[in-house]
Amino acid sequence: MTETHNDEPVRRDQLGRESLISEVSEWIANCPPPMTFGVYGDWGSGKTTFLHHLHYHLAGESALCKKGDPTPEGVPTSLASSDGLQVIWFEAWRHQREAIPIVALLREMRSQLAFRHRAGNEAKKLLNVAAQGALRVLDDLIKVIGFQAGAADKLQALGERYETDHFSTPLPSSEIRRYLEEVIEQLLPVSSPNLPSPRVIVIIDDLDRCESQVALQLLEGIKIYMNLKNCVFVLGMNFQVIEPAIAKQFELKAGPDGRKFDHRWEAREYLGKICQTAWLLPPFPVAAYLKKYLPIDHALTPFIIKRVEETPCLPVNPRKIKALANVLKRRLRQMGTLPAENVSQRAADLTILFASLYTYHPDLYQMIDAQPRFYTEIQKYLDNGVAPFDLDVFRGIIAPRAPESKIESRTQSPGVSAPKLIDTFREHERGNVFLIQYLMEVVKPVTTTEIRSHLLYLHQSPYIVNDV
Repeated sequence: MTETHNDEPVRRDQLGRESLISEVSEWIANCPPPMTFGVYGDWGSGKTTFLHHLHYHLAGESALCKKGDPTPEGVPTSLASSDGLQVIWFEAWRHQREAIPIVALLREMRSQLAFRHRAGNEAKKLLNVAAQGALRVLDDLIKVIGFQAGAADKLQALGERYETDHFSTPLPSSEIRRYLEEVIEQLLPVSSPNLPSPRVIVIIDDLDRCESQVALQLLEGIKIYMNLKNCVFVLGMNFQVIEPAIAKQFELKAGPDGRKFDHRWEAREYLGKICQTAWLLPPFPVAAYLKKYLPIDHALTPFIIKRVEETPCLPVNPRKIKALANVLKRRLRQMGTLPAENVSQRAADLTILFASLYTYHPDLYQMIDAQPRFYTEIQKYLDNGVAPFDLDVFRGIIAPRAPESKIESRTQSPGVSAPKLIDTFREHERGNVFLIQYLMEVVKPVTTTEIRSHLLYLHQSPYIVNDV
């Protein structure tokens, strides 16, 4: 049975990010709290896997690797100072339907900290008295914050009454922060000489998948209540998604005149104030990554890898490469063993080309599948920058520049040029940038017979001509 590769986070590091994991971990473990760090990467760039590996390196365990298991391949061993680091994992997207995001985060922190104390007391399986008291105070503080953050008139009155019953005076946010610091200190190990101060490290993933209002509310809650001397936050985000989401909320807050201004810079400044330091996940070697997922015994595999190494025809995004690998494997399996005369670079190029259309541009692929001559219309569009028909499928891809802006490709044969794409480099991870345009320039012209033979769902071998 052919193995299909899913999109779940993977236990081992396949993207060569071991040194970056170590660097970020050292900053997190040794910085003076309060501090908030950002880890920025596009959707599908391996951000969640990176955060899980970060979790393991900081705490010696994560959702992908239990304490005591062998260290995952490519992931650095846990820090020597990890005993004083309490790492909390929070998937913001899963909690976005809760009324008050910061309360959802505090409840998750309370739950994970309580579990660790129970698990750590092997003898009695009970919380010690100090920890029990701290958790009870934390429960009270969560309720107070919930009342304050959801400050509708009736709810606010209930909150004030609750504060009067449980505290001598109503609590301003500065007092709430002081209580939270004291509670968390009770739940952390005692500080050891020559080691960083104990701290809670909160890793927040999928913030960019939340609705814009929820994302901003959670960031505001962290800023107001969680700016604590024993807390460090790590926010995993797609910056190109979260920035316009925050800008949208600023626009709404500005009222009727809000649409007159571009709030992107305001959102960028806001995020810069939240995250004192951020890391951008680096690109990775696409060809080497793709090679891991293709059958090594198929005659076309070396030619496919050679083309991907030489030509920037695929998005630099692990999720997108996995999706393409699944389609390529199906295609190669359909081909089976090829006669020697049909094993060529051109055969591999056409295989990549139509698998990419199928994976990244299904609307275009379906039109070619229904009418193979439509491929010629796409080529005309790439040659002159003018859509031959007023079709939505042409609006879905980023158009090339005019023909006079053609540039010599350093990865192609002499004399072969490709139109320069708008934002090719800035959008190197995006599926809507028509990167396979470079490949189309290499293989053109493509005959109708070749197009038909490389469509993925023919029931016959692509190299057998049926005269019936």
